[in-house]
Amino acid sequence: MALTETEDIFLTSFGQVVHEAQILTGRAQQNYWTLKAVDAIKSSDDALTFELLMVYRKYG
Repeated sequence: MALTETEDIFLTSFGQVVHEAQILTGRAQQNYWTLKAVDAIKSSDDALTFELLMVYRKYG
């Protein structure tokens, strides 16, 4: 994933993609419970749940 030219080291295109995927996965793990709550609210048909979703969108 790293190539060298003279003494410079840089990531290949594939290495950059893998690095970005690792960062995105880390962010998802940090926000797991928030994402899970949003999914639960979105999947509910309850009117109160809809109001909670609106509050989240406004202040979240």
